Amino acid sequence: MKNIRFTVSAAILMLSFGCSPDDFVGNPPDNPENEPPTAFELIPLENIEATELQPTLSWQASEDPEGNGVTYDVYLGATAESTTQVATNLTETNFTLSDSLTILTEYYWQVVAKDDLGATNSSAVNSFTTRTISNGRLVIENAEFAGRRGHRVLAYKQRLWLIGGTTTLGGFISEVWSSLDGNSWELMTDTAEFGRINGFSTAVFDDRLWVIGGRNTDNEYGNEVWYSNNGMDWVLATEEADFSGRNLHSTVVFNKKLWVIGGYDGTRRNDAWSSSNGVDWEMATANANFTAREEHAMTVFDDKMWVIGGNDGINKNDAWYSTDGETWALATEEGAFRARQQHTVTTYANKMWLIGGATGTNENYIWYSSNGIEWLRNTDSANYPFRNLHSTTLFNKKLWIVGGDGGSLKNDVWVLE
Repeated sequence: MKNIRFTVSAAILMLSFGCSPDDFVGNPPDNPENEPPTAFELIPLENIEATELQPTLSWQASEDPEGNGVTYDVYLGATAESTTQVATNLTETNFTLSDSLTILTEYYWQVVAKDDLGATNSSAVNSFTTRTISNGRLVIENAEFAGRRGHRVLAYKQRLWLIGGTTTLGGFISEVWSSLDGNSWELMTDTAEFGRINGFSTAVFDDRLWVIGGRNTDNEYGNEVWYSNNGMDWVLATEEADFSGRNLHSTVVFNKKLWVIGGYDGTRRNDAWSSSNGVDWEMATANANFTAREEHAMTVFDDKMWVIGGNDGINKNDAWYSTDGETWALATEEGAFRARQQHTVTTYANKMWLIGGATGTNENYIWYSSNGIEWLRNTDSANYPFRNLHSTTLFNKKLWIVGGDGGSLKNDVWVLE
């Protein structure tokens, strides 16, 4: 098959002049007697709701009345009115996309047939919906690091980074591991300067890794803030941040600031604090609209911070959002997912994905939402075993699930894609 890919410069030129496939239908003015290729139809994709992310688009052949050669241009877009050219001058009646599309997304496509003299005929516009996220693929069952829970995994400088956690033998640990592929892991340090803590939070901010708060082996709640630009050497940004020492809180990066929200400092909290440098912290609210809680999940989605679930004395399945950290709005008081704590929520492919957690039952459903109000179950049972106190992060356009507690401490790595 001869595929000549559409160039970026050509796409920009077409868009600059406001062109679409319909602008090329018919005969060029200097060939008024040349008839266009015959009408043809697109071939609908099979199993339209399960379409792969790099589908093969096929169509019927078009013929030229004068016997001239016919080639095809393919257009694709998120709406019927916004398709752009993704392939040109194809001689066969199919085209396989080389770039992956977004999951759970409707796409529109059209094909233009053209003869050697420039006359054209366009197909109708058809649509298809890409598949949902996968149920999980095992990358490695027993990684080099020991099984653990309460650790954190982040994507930073084209690598995965695993920080701390609680192991069966060592209790709280201050190890830092990294990996290029999720399969082979390298120990960067086994004694990071932030020490042995539990219930800490992490973030990637200002091109650095950050570790915030946590409870140490003496059961003291900390409000230290540490950072590193290599995972091995850690610098103390502040020994005593303005918020109270705590653990089981959450941290996100939003509007160019670090945010620390909720947690436990001897009592559950629903305060919100922010910092533009990790040293100076400002309180947005001492008492957010949601109940004081610990072991909740947070993510940034749709230009908002989200607090989802957690424990305020009982497990919750509510979802709250804020654009400023001070005022919080209720998206849903009771999401479709079972109330839980110790879960993760990660933004991926324009949706929030809720994975795992302690619910009182051993379940490993995957839930997702496009608005925080309606939550849909992606699968009845994921491939990976149930777990809580695991870590999930977005890396290389995949969701990575690492370790956790599933009745035993895990050191496995899974991807959802």
